Amino acid sequence: MISGFEQALLYGVTVVILAGTLVVWVVAYVRRYGRKRDRDDDPST
Repeated sequence: MISGFEQALLYGVTVVILAGTLVVWVVAYVRRYGRKRDRDDDPST
C-alpha cells in the first residue's frame, strides 16, 4: 500500500523527468534549427 507522501513523491519525480526531457529536446531543436536562421542577427548576443 502506497502512502500519500510516496505517491506525491513519485508524481513529482515523473513530472521532473518529463519536464527535463522536454527541455533537452527543445534545446537540441533550437541548436539544430535556430542558429542557421538567426546566425546573422542574434538578439541574445
